Amino acid sequence: VCERSAVIHAIFQGWHDSPRLECEFANGIKDLQIGCGYVVVQDGSDNLFAWGDNYAGQLGTGDDIHRDDPSLVKSLAHTKVKQYSLGFQ
Repeated sequence: VCERSAVIHAIFQGWHDSPRLECEFANGIKDLQIGCGYVVVQDGSDNLFAWGDNYAGQLGTGDDIHRDDPSLVKSLAHTKVKQYSLGFQ
């Protein structure tokens, strides 16, 4: 876990709805996973943040709205996430 704020720089070439290229997390980054057109970060407080393509609800936000900025995955806010993985959807 990065003790201080952490910044993500990512490159997504050829995607119509690419996730934001730069994001900052005040609690640092514990884990980062990249799916097909979307990103999920577990911060130093074990919160999950997701953004990018969401046409099939893959962000876990309860809808299918594309997110340009990291959004807290509220459905898991009070859950201790030990491991997660991303895929196509």
